[in-house]
Amino acid sequence: MRNQDIAARATAIGYRLRLAAALALGMACGVVQAAPQDDLSFILHNRTGVDIKALYAAPNQSADWQDELLQGEKLLDGDDADITIPRGASVEKWDLKLMDRQGASLVWPGIDFSKSSDITLRLNLGKPYVELGDDN
Repeated sequence: MRNQDIAARATAIGYRLRLAAALALGMACGVVQAAPQDDLSFILHNRTGVDIKALYAAPNQSADWQDELLQGEKLLDGDDADITIPRGASVEKWDLKLMDRQGASLVWPGIDFSKSSDITLRLNLGKPYVELGDDN
């Protein structure tokens, strides 16, 4: 009986090693892909005094602006929206850029989404600042 247990365990270990090798080879050849990164979702409150025609996000201090996040909708002053940055959860700080109806743009740099998923955009004497809500 003991020899059968040893043989079964050796077979299971051999199977796991072959599976791990096959997965590693598949990933190296591009056949097996890693799971996509999680999206970053948050609630955005527009308290800027201007209507937002377009909204973009980029990792902090990057010029790599993502696709337009409002998907053609407008976010009027005083309104709120659920926003998702595709595959954005791996980045801690983001810059947000809005375009108003006249085509002017404003940037809110370094928003730390690890602190809150409730974001309020405001302007004080024309300077952008952000308020982070309480997620609790």
